[in-house]
Amino acid sequence: MITERIEKLRRLRNQKINVTREERQNAQPMKNDCNEIPQIYEKFKKVCDPECKDNRSIFILIIVFMYNPISFSNGHISRGKIRKSIAGVLGLSNSSVSVYFSNAKSLILNHNGFRKEVERVFSLLAS
Repeated sequence: MITERIEKLRRLRNQKINVTREERQNAQPMKNDCNEIPQIYEKFKKVCDPECKDNRSIFILIIVFMYNPISFSNGHISRGKIRKSIAGVLGLSNSSVSVYFSNAKSLILNHNGFRKEVERVFSLLAS
């Protein structure tokens, strides 16, 4: 019994170390300079579907993914300058950006059409 618990604790500790390392790697932002967000938005407007009612949500989700991907695991946009920059280009309040982001996180996990559109637009923006 003691040996089993000790071994289990050791395995759990190793798993925790590996998960933490993997989280750090996946949480690294692709971009850091928020001054680029207006240029990304201009490119976004050229590649998004103008008829799509979810364009704001898609843009916010992509920007947060590029600049602060840890937001997808901690539940909020933790770098205020990102939210302020997004709000500026979209003409929204900071709190509205947070609401759109919250809704977008749910949509990307639960709505296949939204997910496909995000992937399509992101691939065009990344190229």
